[in-house]
Amino acid sequence: IFISIALILGDGLFNFVTVMISTANSFHKQLKNKDPGLVTTASNGGASSSSSNRNMNFEDRRRIEFFMKDGIPLPYAIAGYVAIMAIATPILPRIFP
Repeated sequence: IFISIALILGDGLFNFVTVMISTANSFHKQLKNKDPGLVTTASNGGASSSSSNRNMNFEDRRRIEFFMKDGIPLPYAIAGYVAIMAIATPILPRIFP
């Protein structure tokens, strides 16, 4: 039973680290380019949406613009991650004694 718990925790830790690295890279690219509208997606091979806007029709551009206009500001996103981490760190050991 200890091996299965170790595998589950190891897989969770791996996924957590992978997501955090991906998020950090995205934040770094956004800060480096100083372009708040820059969004990278895996579906178009990592190309930015601003460079692929030329190839989209008007309706697609309008739909993406409407969807992206109410984004969460970067400082609030970082504060949210830190707050969730601060809450989860002392609570998780109590859930799994």
